[in-house]
Amino acid sequence: MAQKNRFRKFIGDLHLWLGIGSGLVLFVVCLTGTILIYQKEITDWLNQNAHHVEISEKRMAIDDIIAKTAHYTDKRITGFNIPAQEGKAISIYFAPEKGQRRGKTLLVNPYTAEILPESSKAAKAFFMTNFKLHRWLLLDTKIGRPIVGWATVCFVIICISGLILWIPKKWKNWKQGFKIKTNGNWYRLNYDLHNTLGFYSLILLLIMALTGLCWSFGWYRDGLSAVLQARVLSRSEAEHIKFESIPGQEAASYETLFEAAQTAIGYQGESSVRFPKNPGGYITVSTYNPKWYKAKAADQIMLHPQTAEVLKVNRFSDKAFNEKIAALIKPLHLGDIYGQLSKFLYFIASLIATSLPITGVIIWLKKLKINRKTKKKNATKAFASV
Repeated sequence: MAQKNRFRKFIGDLHLWLGIGSGLVLFVVCLTGTILIYQKEITDWLNQNAHHVEISEKRMAIDDIIAKTAHYTDKRITGFNIPAQEGKAISIYFAPEKGQRRGKTLLVNPYTAEILPESSKAAKAFFMTNFKLHRWLLLDTKIGRPIVGWATVCFVIICISGLILWIPKKWKNWKQGFKIKTNGNWYRLNYDLHNTLGFYSLILLLIMALTGLCWSFGWYRDGLSAVLQARVLSRSEAEHIKFESIPGQEAASYETLFEAAQTAIGYQGESSVRFPKNPGGYITVSTYNPKWYKAKAADQIMLHPQTAEVLKVNRFSDKAFNEKIAALIKPLHLGDIYGQLSKFLYFIASLIATSLPITGVIIWLKKLKINRKTKKKNATKAFASV
């Protein structure tokens, strides 16, 4: 029994001091993560004029849309995105300027080819600040990224140690860990908010933390890739697919390519069409199934650029289990793996995670107060007995 108590005390001390040491960083990371979960929805709402359009009878052909917007820039068009829902803008992507990583994106009304206004700069700046806080605390990435990373490691240990501490000493008291006692004093309520809510959100918090480490440490990302035997967060490289070009034949229209991809995949979903970087390459179409119970992972179709013939289809459902997990690291971390349902659950779990450092500090301060009173009482008794 004494050994069991010593182990529990060790776990309690580990939980406490790791929480105190990393609490401020974790509070910032969890708070910004909570805000970023609904970044797309908030941005769409703030930029309704740019992202939403009045629905007409029929969408214009993609070739006509691109032809009418070609004057926007002299940069090469690298692809376009067509959303699954009607009434949303089409995105056209352009090659980046020299030295830049990403090119410009043009939002276009799919029914009129009208170029829509750019997104709110204030909203973009707000979310970018939250992103930088979340990833590296607005510090230099070489300093901030490892700080966030090691705080996340502490968080994983805190979650596991918290689960051990949640297990009651006597199993007849197991029901207490599943409910919040609202008719008790403020300390009991705070304790239950920390203990019970932490338990209910534990699995999602561990998923967020363990996947988030992939952006903090290269060695962790490489190690996870080795365990899964599949590359994690790797940029998809073009497959080598042999096909014969037809001399003198013009390239297939964008509309023909898009329709061929939709037919090959067998459903209508958000589709991103990417053109090859070098002449003579194939067209890649990535499509996402809009059904909520389908994980957010793309099915890819490779097309002949002149005939729109399907060269290859890479369905997510055909991947091995380890490859699926590797491909889902990002949506697992962001919470949009199952659309709005998983986003809502992640939002609640992130709110709880944001509160844990606060309720934990209150528990610690209360214990310090109790310990001081106990020591003072014992000292008084000892003095009286002399």
